[in-house]
Amino acid sequence: KGCGGCLKILSIVDCRLMSDADLCCVAKECVGLVKFDLSQCSLVTAKGLSFVAKKMRQLNSLKLCHCKGVHDNAMEALSQGSTNLHNIDLSGCEALTKHGITTLVTKCPETSYINLTGCHRIDRSCLYKLSHHLPFCDVATKHFGFQPKPNVDQLRAKAARLQKEIKAMIVIQRIVRGSKARSGEVRERRMEWTAKHILPKAQALIRGYSQWRKYREIILQHRQRVAATKIKAAYRALIDRRVVKKLLHVKNECARRRSYAIKIQQVYRGHKSRDMARAVRNTIRQKHLDAAKRRAVRERVATVMQRYIRKYMAKRRLGRLIAEYDRMREQERSRDLKARLLQRMTRGVQGRCRATQIKRRQAFFELQCFQARKVQSVWRG
Repeated sequence: KGCGGCLKILSIVDCRLMSDADLCCVAKECVGLVKFDLSQCSLVTAKGLSFVAKKMRQLNSLKLCHCKGVHDNAMEALSQGSTNLHNIDLSGCEALTKHGITTLVTKCPETSYINLTGCHRIDRSCLYKLSHHLPFCDVATKHFGFQPKPNVDQLRAKAARLQKEIKAMIVIQRIVRGSKARSGEVRERRMEWTAKHILPKAQALIRGYSQWRKYREIILQHRQRVAATKIKAAYRALIDRRVVKKLLHVKNECARRRSYAIKIQQVYRGHKSRDMARAVRNTIRQKHLDAAKRRAVRERVATVMQRYIRKYMAKRRLGRLIAEYDRMREQERSRDLKARLLQRMTRGVQGRCRATQIKRRQAFFELQCFQARKVQSVWRG
């Protein structure tokens, strides 16, 4: 209380206990609000918004983000009272449908920004259909809703001017109709009043105009004489300026020629000096070039010698490696032969042992058979 008249911007975001009664109190006190933010106030419904629309006539921007109590009837309440509403943010109001946003758009065509992000019951085809009712905005590309046109200020100014012209035309038509209705009675009174008041003024104006014409002719003659005198003086000054200009041109031409001669001499001397300096530079460059060539020849000879030395050392190292490889192969071959001989000897010993065992088993079996036959013969006998 006390500061509502000068308060222009008010934000009560996330006030979860903000009810319709509280909103009505705010609307009564803060009638001059331009921007009002009611985001995440879940208890706000169509009743409070209708009171806001009726009281806050200067409201330009309204935010109702994530307000669960905002339905289609809230849009109807806003559209009935808010005529200056240009920006409205309805993102996260999941209860809104096509009917509510259609009501808002058709009754508030001055709106240029509408954010409908998160309103899942509204599709993009509905936005394209409603865009014909909004002359100051287009379908948004960065969010789901409508965005202002690039020349929205010019369009608003043009619409306001057209509205004013229409109102002026209506007033003029009313005045013309009233004058036609009153012309019959007032004409005689107007003629008397004109003869009494306007006619003497018109006669005085005519006399004053005739005197003014005579005075203007006198002033014109005086101005002509003054102008003739000024033209003569200007012509003499022009002749004098031309003479002075010619003299200055001659003087400047002589100075220019002297400066050109001096520049030509300087250029010639500079050319000779540059030729001498170029000759000296060429001599020094030739000496450096000869020294560089000699140094390049020495480096090339050294490179060739190094290449041959490396080649010779590589051949010697390769020979040593080949000999070492042959020696290692010979040693490997001898080790293979010895290993094979040992394997052969081992297999021979093992074979002989196995053959001896087999012979012993056969002799033992024959002995058993002989003893068995002997026992059987004794038993039979």
